[in-house]
Amino acid sequence: INRVSFGVESLDREVLKHIHREGLNFDSLKRAVQEIRGFSSLENINADLMIGLWNDTPQTVVESFTKLAELNVDSILVYPLVPITYYLKKYYGSQKEAFDRQLADKLRIFEETVMPVAERYGYGFVHSEHSVQDKDSWNFVLKEHLALDQKQYYFRTDDFLSDSLGIGTDFWSMITNTAYYQNEGYVSSAENLSAPGVRYRGILFSGEWDKIFYVVKRLADRNRLSLLQYKQRFGTDVRNDFKEELGKLQRLNAIRISEDAVFLTTKTYEEKFTYLLFFFDNQMIFREIEKLLAA
Repeated sequence: INRVSFGVESLDREVLKHIHREGLNFDSLKRAVQEIRGFSSLENINADLMIGLWNDTPQTVVESFTKLAELNVDSILVYPLVPITYYLKKYYGSQKEAFDRQLADKLRIFEETVMPVAERYGYGFVHSEHSVQDKDSWNFVLKEHLALDQKQYYFRTDDFLSDSLGIGTDFWSMITNTAYYQNEGYVSSAENLSAPGVRYRGILFSGEWDKIFYVVKRLADRNRLSLLQYKQRFGTDVRNDFKEELGKLQRLNAIRISEDAVFLTTKTYEEKFTYLLFFFDNQMIFREIEKLLAA
């Protein structure tokens, strides 16, 4: 392990209150960063911020960015919020267009405001080949690391292996070609529906289901799949493994395949998950349903 990333999201008290993170504060983050610097193997400390949260402004995001820059963390990633249905209903009356308009204004003002701040603290900006409106992030990296990180960040399809250790609810861990693990958080226990418990999921990478799980998860989460990373993980070419499925989706103009990636072209959740069903064989689904019913 040589990298630690903090999902800070915001350091503004009012914004944190709306996302139920009142316990997060700058002093505790500062102590954690200082403690991590005591481990020589941890070469990179990253912090994530989010823009588009309810009650935030470009100014509050820049203020959070400035506090992180004062800690001299190695990189700061700023992600646009991707709202779920519940969030849109609660704050925007289910009007996604209103959210999109507000987010576009925030992004424009933030970019104008943050650049001189980043320059002042010695951060370079690594631009993704996808626009921020496509839900990619701004990558700010200390200039002393920029030459190294450019090699990584300019791979717009993440063409590098990413073994990770995640701790806490909804975090995941992965050992390449070996296992995938996720803490799915607090759910009703199967033994006692009234008692909350923590459910964990562990998956060994082997067989057809693992490839389907990997492809569908990547396309669902990121709208793209790296051909190189797939080959490094499974030793085969996704274009051969899913030749029929990809062919059908290409004829429907639902995907685009380049030399380095498969891109899902749709932007709506309804179309996305409809098209992802192409990767599942009917008989396979029926068998799994029968297993669940038998259990």
